[in-house]
Amino acid sequence: MYQELMKNRSKRTLWAWALVAFAVLAVPNALAAQEVVEKTSPHDFATTVQNIKRQVSAVNLVVIQEIPVQGMLRMAGLSDVGGAVTLEIFHPRYGRRLWGADKNAFLAVPFRIIVQERGRSVTVAYLSASDALADYDVPGNLKTELDGLLTQIVDNALQQ
Repeated sequence: MYQELMKNRSKRTLWAWALVAFAVLAVPNALAAQEVVEKTSPHDFATTVQNIKRQVSAVNLVVIQEIPVQGMLRMAGLSDVGGAVTLEIFHPRYGRRLWGADKNAFLAVPFRIIVQERGRSVTVAYLSASDALADYDVPGNLKTELDGLLTQIVDNALQQ
């Protein structure tokens, strides 16, 4: 009985190491292809967030949800967290086009823009639509169009 237990334990250990190896080798390679676009804002945190929201509306997209990241981090015990918010943005008219191209592409939307204080500066970061939708059968022109909207939103918000 002891030998059987040890044999089963060895199999579980082997599987655990195989999963660790997969995570170490596969996950970073998948994430490496996705590049985060990050820009520094000339404005304070609150102004940057308001400018982003205005620009989302200006290109006829919708802020679906505003996630107060700093509040969540404070609940987790971090007390020295500056401002941080994630804005989830999208619009049904693009949803219709995504649905027609690849229904699974809805796993990649809404797009997210994070605004965060880092010391005395404020950064705005997002994943390009092309990168977010790279694993789905979405036409390149739609990806390019959505990339342009995200760039326009952030660039215009930082120039206001």
